[in-house]
Amino acid sequence: MSASLDRFFRPQAPAPIYLLGTLWLFGPFKGIMADLRQGDIPGVQTNYRACKASYRKVVGVVPDWTDRFLM
Repeated sequence: MSASLDRFFRPQAPAPIYLLGTLWLFGPFKGIMADLRQGDIPGVQTNYRACKASYRKVVGVVPDWTDRFLM
C-alpha cells in the first residue's frame, strides 16, 4: 500500500476513510443513472452536483493523487 494511503486505513485510522469515501460516490452516481432513464433532468443535475462534491472530497483525501483525478 502506498505510504500516502496508510493513514486512511487501520490501524492508523478508525475506519477505512478512503475506501468509504469512494463507496459514497455510488449513491449519487446511481441516482444519475436512474434519473436519466426516467428523463428526470433536474434530478440528474442534482445528483451530478452531489456526485461532484463527493468526488472532490475523495480526491482531496490523498493530495499526492490530485493530478491523477481531474474534474
